[in-house]
Amino acid sequence: MGADDIHERIRAGLFHSILAGVSVEIDPETSLIDAGIIDSYTVLQISAFLNEEFGVAVPPEEHRPENFASIRAIAALCERLGPVR
Repeated sequence: MGADDIHERIRAGLFHSILAGVSVEIDPETSLIDAGIIDSYTVLQISAFLNEEFGVAVPPEEHRPENFASIRAIAALCERLGPVR
């Protein structure tokens, strides 16, 4: 699976289940933190989504802001933690 595929699946998942109703344009580089899109609760939701969608379990020590700062950062976290399905 290529990086663009992972980015799109993360983006689609964010807007479908986690950010439903939010009308903000984001690309892989958009800072989700600076845009006020995510907070500590949203990080937990994203972690659950990554486990469900990609089979990647995010351990508590990886729940750091830099790992969830953008779609690109989230995708890199997925690729680093395990095989993405």
